[in-house]
Amino acid sequence: MVQEAVARIKERYSNTPLVAVLGGSSQHSAREAYDLGVSVREAMAHIGGTSFTVGFPSWIVDFYRGVKDYARDTLNKAFGAALHGKVSEKGDGRDLFLLLLSEDFQESLRERVSLYRGLHQLNGNASLSYEIAGKTYRETVGDVLPELADVAVLYDGNELLAKCASRLLSAGKPVIPIITSGGASQLLAKCAKDQATPREVAQLTSYGLILEPEQRALVHGVYDIPRIGYGLANALGLSSASQPLLLDSLPSGDELFLSLAEVPPTLEVVKPTTAEAALPSADVRLADVITREVEEAVPDPNAALAHAIMRSILLHGKRDSK
Repeated sequence: MVQEAVARIKERYSNTPLVAVLGGSSQHSAREAYDLGVSVREAMAHIGGTSFTVGFPSWIVDFYRGVKDYARDTLNKAFGAALHGKVSEKGDGRDLFLLLLSEDFQESLRERVSLYRGLHQLNGNASLSYEIAGKTYRETVGDVLPELADVAVLYDGNELLAKCASRLLSAGKPVIPIITSGGASQLLAKCAKDQATPREVAQLTSYGLILEPEQRALVHGVYDIPRIGYGLANALGLSSASQPLLLDSLPSGDELFLSLAEVPPTLEVVKPTTAEAALPSADVRLADVITREVEEAVPDPNAALAHAIMRSILLHGKRDSK
């Protein structure tokens, strides 16, 4: 089942690097999570990738705010440049982000409805892109993540993040630990460069991460958050991400939106062969179901919420375009 789910997702995002963003929950400040979102989204514009998190980490709303702000700002700049007849970075209002969820995600979402509502509002009251793979969170992190991610950005973290990094490295996937974030990410980056003290090596080992010689080349540590783009370009063997993507010539009328109001906030991707089975007769969104069923007076709101989420995700899920 895991392999089938991974194959399905990879087919949907073919020719699109999938970048996992993994971080600890205790050390993130709101500003750091926001900056992480901005830098990751900027990097996605350069490498043509899509980022994702597993589940609903506590920092996800601030992270996603950074993602959306970057997407909005680049679109505004491109629109302004077009009005002045200038060639500039091409605007792209997409978030290039998705949620990777396990089949039992409703258990954790019961405690984190406010997080999803925050994401929903940031996304212009539209559903986020999502994928479901793995029966439990543990299976999603342990089995799906190493197979699905092409590369992973590591921020801070402790034993759990170290174990995720170990599985990724064992699967031959590159990782990008951010040195100044501290925690297991800093230890991993230092060990890969033989700059760790014996005590630091022992601490990383105690987390369950023993860095094999052949795995050192897979660790592309960067000093701080703004350098994520460099790390991703190196890890994926791409050209430097330091230069903005420029249009080869003046954009034609078809290449730029005439007004921001014409930018579609949400697009759906459904294969023609599966459209009849995948789409409901009416437009049903996960966020709408959550809001409706949570706010209604029901005998058991938790049970109603879980049922509504699973019904909407599995039958009426709405995904944004790649």
